[in-house]
Amino acid sequence: MRKIFLTATLFIIVSSLLISCKNSGLETSSADITAPFPSAPTALSSSTAEPAPVITTDTEIVQEPIESIEPEPSHAASPSPSITVPEVEATPTDLITPIDYTYTAKISDDMPEFVFNLRGYHGQSNTPSDSSESNIYGGAENHIESITISCEELSFHQEIKGIATSTPDYSLMPYGFSLNDWDFDGYLDIELRKHQGGTSLNAPAFYWLWDQGNFAFVPNLALEETSSLTCLATERIKDINYVTAYQRHSDGYYQGYYLWQGEILTLVKEYELRYEPGATSNDNYVGHVTIKELADGEMIITEEYDLHENSE
Repeated sequence: MRKIFLTATLFIIVSSLLISCKNSGLETSSADITAPFPSAPTALSSSTAEPAPVITTDTEIVQEPIESIEPEPSHAASPSPSITVPEVEATPTDLITPIDYTYTAKISDDMPEFVFNLRGYHGQSNTPSDSSESNIYGGAENHIESITISCEELSFHQEIKGIATSTPDYSLMPYGFSLNDWDFDGYLDIELRKHQGGTSLNAPAFYWLWDQGNFAFVPNLALEETSSLTCLATERIKDINYVTAYQRHSDGYYQGYYLWQGEILTLVKEYELRYEPGATSNDNYVGHVTIKELADGEMIITEEYDLHENSE
């Protein structure tokens, strides 16, 4: 009973204290009891915040235009001044390309193959030709300076030096070199063009004929001198072998026929066509033909006639 009495008494005392605190305006909360630090300040409500002052003026505010700033021109955008680079004349060494050309052929059916080796250079021409048209195929030309001929099976070796040629690239003959039986003895001989010919269609060349007795190629001045004014070829007419020489004149054409008499090249016949100044096309007249033949050591006229178109 005593415990019940004490508990009731304590309850009455606590209740009295709480009522007393409430009446005096003091309130407690769980935060005041449990939090050891002051609580964070609460934000001011919008109802209690003062409004921002309104700024008024009697003067109209006009915004001035902003001045655009032009960018400075870039140095890279400005055109660079034109610079003329002077041409530098090339030296001969800049234009030279070595030539080392090898050709293999049998000079007769009963002999083994011979090897022909041409040496020189490809470069600017320093050899004048017979015509102002000498460089129409380009300034650089082929210059052959030596030919070496060999045949191992026959232990044959020959060198031809001291040559000076200047031939254009257009030539169908490689470096102006070719083999042909010029004296009709069954052995091929050497022809090497010197330089480009002129308007007369001449084809200047060096010639070395095979000499079976000396077993070597021997230079032939008769062919060389004849080629200086004409273009040489070989032709067989009625079982006769001729060296033919062609030439163009300003007023016609010339053709000569040569035979070998021993080692001498002899002119035996000439054919010449001359255009006549008074020729007209009404009668298809072309020109006058003169034919000469060798008789008693002299060239005499054996035939003359007027040539017309489509005439035989």
